Amino acid sequence: MRVHTLAAIVLAALTFGHFGHSALAANTPDPASSYKGLWVSTPYPSLGVSGGEPIELELTVHNSGMPPQRVALAASHLPDKWSALFLGGGRPVDSAFVAPDGTVDVTLRVVPPDGVNAGTYKFEVAATGDDGGDFNLPIELNFGQSMPARLNLSTELPALRGSPTSNFSYDVSSATKAGARPRRGLGVVAPGLPRHLQEGY
Repeated sequence: MRVHTLAAIVLAALTFGHFGHSALAANTPDPASSYKGLWVSTPYPSLGVSGGEPIELELTVHNSGMPPQRVALAASHLPDKWSALFLGGGRPVDSAFVAPDGTVDVTLRVVPPDGVNAGTYKFEVAATGDDGGDFNLPIELNFGQSMPARLNLSTELPALRGSPTSNFSYDVSSATKAGARPRRGLGVVAPGLPRHLQEGY
């Protein structure tokens, strides 16, 4: 009889402990989900860039626990003679509609003037909701850091067919997308290329 009584007490204690822990976990607020309001994020709010090309920032507009609403977007405190454009779905936009606990992706394209001096330039992405809530995201662009050159090599017809005695000609275009203009050299890397085939430029 004592054995059964002891087992019942242990089982009751374990059961209470399990439900007590579950109830405590359920009543403990999640810091991430407890925030309410509008906010804007970007993976890299501080960038090292080079002049001569537009800068694009991938932004996400968040609505945490607020009613569905339109959120106006603006780039505030831009340096003199700079311009900014928000893009949604590839088109210019001035606002985004965000559902409760939803997000909308927006691209911010920033164009500095020609001949911008090296240095650090700061501005803010301002988001303002219909209910009056607002959020400012500081952005920092560091000009003057040298960027590695990006060389692009392309041809319109990469695959050609012909007889064993045919001559094949390829028109190749080379372009540098960023950084300094490097010297270019051409060569052929073709493992298994038959010995009777030769290349020329």
